[in-house]
Amino acid sequence: MDLTATRRDLEAASLDPHEFFGDEPDATYRGLAKELHPDRYPNDPVMQAEATSLFTKLGELQSLLSVPCETIASPKREYSVRSALGKGDLCDILFAKSGAERFVIKRPFVTAEAANNLLAKEREVLEQLIEASTDGHFAKYVPHPVETFTIGKQRLCAYQYEDGFTVADEIMRRVGPLDGRHVAWMLRRLLTALGYSHQTGWVHGAPVPAHLLFSPANHGLCLIGWLHAVKIGKPLSCVPATSKAWYPAEAKTEATPATDIYLAAKTAIRLSGGDPLTNESPLPAKFQAFLKGCLLESPRMRPSDAWRVHDELAEVLESVYGPPKFVELCLEK
Repeated sequence: MDLTATRRDLEAASLDPHEFFGDEPDATYRGLAKELHPDRYPNDPVMQAEATSLFTKLGELQSLLSVPCETIASPKREYSVRSALGKGDLCDILFAKSGAERFVIKRPFVTAEAANNLLAKEREVLEQLIEASTDGHFAKYVPHPVETFTIGKQRLCAYQYEDGFTVADEIMRRVGPLDGRHVAWMLRRLLTALGYSHQTGWVHGAPVPAHLLFSPANHGLCLIGWLHAVKIGKPLSCVPATSKAWYPAEAKTEATPATDIYLAAKTAIRLSGGDPLTNESPLPAKFQAFLKGCLLESPRMRPSDAWRVHDELAEVLESVYGPPKFVELCLEK
């Protein structure tokens, strides 16, 4: 059995375990468990360790079958919730299907009016950004809302599901700190998206790893977390708890494009395995120096044009890594 391919299959199965195990889940499980049992590899410690990991993963997936698929009904369709993608500061993030279509649903786990208002604002921001992208180029960097509806006191939002994207935190969990060449293309995509947002009048407010979905296959980015967004010059009303310590002082009073660029630089440091609190990282010296120029204490001393930063970064990266070229990001160690 090709254990590398099996790992890919099991990672993908986390999205919809019920579909993976099919109509005869017990038979599917027994067949895979037999192939993945560590005792099949008594003379190969490396293969045995990998089989043990996959055998454990298979058991975790099977345990999810005991949870029935929840149905969420909106005025337009019924959603069958297949798995939980994650949990934000305010919402559960769910993967759902309706017929052959696939969706992401954000559902607040608190019923406070503030959470509902933030979700409503997020949809407003996204609709403005998508409408402003007249040629559709920049619209591909943001999630596309499908509908907003209310159940009880909760406002839920459904979005199109984009296949092939993985959140940055999960990428780091699977492969560890990223090579500087991957940090480079990720940061350039992020600066492109932020430049578009700023041109439209919005500060994103939280361009941190938990809000970055990357496509390893084509080096694409989908920037999520727009409920944190504010108009340029307004204070941020909420920040992610996990990265609260990263924020510059002005975020509480007057968030600007320089605020987003500051956080993007912190994110690059984190992706490389560095420390966003000390701003130290294993990146090459020129790359590090460029990032530190985006991290000055005073926002007036920092760059505020994300597209200009993008272009200046390209020059620095070429001096460090040579002419741009596609570098494959493999999600298997």
